[in-house]
Amino acid sequence: MIQYKLNSNNQAIGIKIQNWSVPKFPAKSVMDGKFCKLT
Repeated sequence: MIQYKLNSNNQAIGIKIQNWSVPKFPAKSVMDGKFCKLT
């Protein structure tokens, strides 16, 4: 699974990792250029 976050330049970063304690962004929102937090 690839999970997304924003880096310091507000760019979508996809990292393959199992457990993340940071906000995750769905791939569709990344493709649309709209970043929505998964709750």
